Order: sequence, then C-alpha cells, then structure tokens
Amino acid sequence: MRKLSEAEWISRFEQVQGRKPKPDEIQLAYQSGLIEVSKNYNYIYILLGSLLAIVVAIGISLISGTTHQQSEGPSTMASTLFASTGISSDNSSASASENPRWTNDKGSRLANLMVSWGNQMNQPGYQEITKEASTIPIHWGSDRDQVVDATYAANGNSSSEYTIVSVYERWQGTTVHRYFFSIKRDGTPVVLYSSTTNGSIYYVKETGNENLKSAYADIVSN
Repeated sequence: MRKLSEAEWISRFEQVQGRKPKPDEIQLAYQSGLIEVSKNYNYIYILLGSLLAIVVAIGISLISGTTHQQSEGPSTMASTLFASTGISSDNSSASASENPRWTNDKGSRLANLMVSWGNQMNQPGYQEITKEASTIPIHWGSDRDQVVDATYAANGNSSSEYTIVSVYERWQGTTVHRYFFSIKRDGTPVVLYSSTTNGSIYYVKETGNENLKSAYADIVSN
C-alpha cells in the first residue's frame, strides 16, 4: 500500500474525524508508517519535541500552583472520560473505580487504523458515529428478541458482557459497513459488524475480517 504524504494523511484524518489532527497524532502516524518520511521529518520531529517540552513545563507549573487543592477523584475522572465523547453509562459508578481499558491515545490509534485499513480495503472515508450509535438498540443476527448485553463507555469499563468504546461506519450508496469496537467483560477485544440500513435496530455479528480484529486487539493490549 502506498504511503501517504503528510498533507494527504491530514486530509483523510479530517474526513474521518471532522477535525484537524493534533501534533502527537501526526507524530504517531509517522511512527506507525502511515505517512511517508520526508527529508524534513527530522526537523519536524525536533519541533514537536520542543513543543512537548514546553507543554510539560507548563503542566509542572500548573501542578505546583494547585498543590493544596483537592485532587480529582475517581468519579470525576470517569465523568471526564465519558464527557469526551458525550456518552453516559448506566454502570459509571461501578466502572469508575477500575483502571481504564480504553484511552484517548488508543482512540487516536484506532482512528489512524480506520484510515489505513479503509484505504487497504478500497473503502476510504470511515466516519466515527459513536455518540449517534449509542442511542440505537443492538441485537444479535436478525433476532429482535436477542438483545446484545452491551454498554457504551469511553473508558472501556462496564458490568455488561460487551463494553463498546467506538463505532465507525461507511456508506456507499444504499450499502453500509458498520463496526462496533468493544471489549468483553473478560478483557477480550471483539469487533462486531452490522450492515443494517433501517436505523431503528442494529443487527450485529462478530466480524470475519482477521486483519481488522488483529489490529484492534493490538491497540487494546498495548
């Protein structure tokens, strides 16, 4: 697969995410081999390193100035994670005390994966629809009575069998490919697939695409 230039990658990132990438996301794309390394990359890397050092210095200064303030508790941390995607969880009180199994960094890596994998499959333009999808019930196969025991949680923790952390879809005419990236209660990464087009219920099954499953599992575990 042809590597993208930085400008091409940024353009496709904006199509998928609806926003400009952060410097660390661009750096991650270079490290992941998604962007072709140019002769000027070393200078860019140095500039990014300098920017990171400035951010760290500002952070240390802010921490020093708030030493006597009350530290953020687990419930507040969980609320922040949910607020980042606009999704609430019925199990937030149970999951707040657990270590997060999904982070913003992993979310960025998944966004990069959906760009590169979509291009590899000749299916460019996957869009994240996590917030919108969270309002629609999920059922197994085509059985209206077999509801999937799932909860949307931005930190990857819930008491349900499946915790959904992100949803991506791509429409082509009247056909849709939709992927639910989830983590089972036992920690197993699972990618559920739906081609439902009616919008009132998502009928899902586990995806058979081994490349996508393997790449997602690597993001969850690392």
